[in-house]
Amino acid sequence: MSESGEYLMQLGSGEPAEAQSGEMFNKPTDVAISKKTGDIFISDGYGNSRVHRLDKDGNHIMSWGTSGTDSGEFNLPHNLALIDDEEVVVCDRENYRVQVFSIEGEFRREWNSHKAVAVEVTGTGNDVRIYVAEQGPTTGSPSRGNKNLGNRVGVYDRHGNRLTRFGSTTFGNEPDQFLWPHSMAIDSMGDVYVAEVSYVKWGRHQNPRQEQASLRKWTRAHA
Repeated sequence: MSESGEYLMQLGSGEPAEAQSGEMFNKPTDVAISKKTGDIFISDGYGNSRVHRLDKDGNHIMSWGTSGTDSGEFNLPHNLALIDDEEVVVCDRENYRVQVFSIEGEFRREWNSHKAVAVEVTGTGNDVRIYVAEQGPTTGSPSRGNKNLGNRVGVYDRHGNRLTRFGSTTFGNEPDQFLWPHSMAIDSMGDVYVAEVSYVKWGRHQNPRQEQASLRKWTRAHA
């Protein structure tokens, strides 16, 4: 769709590919578009373990990835983003890590992240900042004292060095906490918006069922 809502094109046949076949698509999870070329990168995650690259007209260029835990393999690639239109950073959620590839699918580097679920990139060159949202161990039950298990956002440089993170060390419904992050966006001011499936993973398990905060905004701290 265009910015005004005009239909432009459809990718895929409308019928799911066979699960884990590597073909397009089986429950794709995210898309990123190159500002330089218009190439389209799609993480095909819930029913597949692939990243697909297409040109601006939707013609398939290449795909990479397969099910597994080795570098270059995926266990639910959930979100992706581009770094300087030269690299692709992928949240490999169920492998608890972030992987970075060239736009040709060559593995470059990786780092650990608790159920990395969403990623956004700001800046260029040495000023690149990679924001990674992590899910946590909620699913309707108390944390049993567990701390530092996701439910936060980490900020990294382009090499995977963590610069800072925000979100409490425990899950919850307070303003500084998360319940179950699922998607993220960053506006032109640097403010971060995190959408959560908090009712599904927490609220519906309570007695009585409870609506929970599902969208939080964190304002960028300026020196």
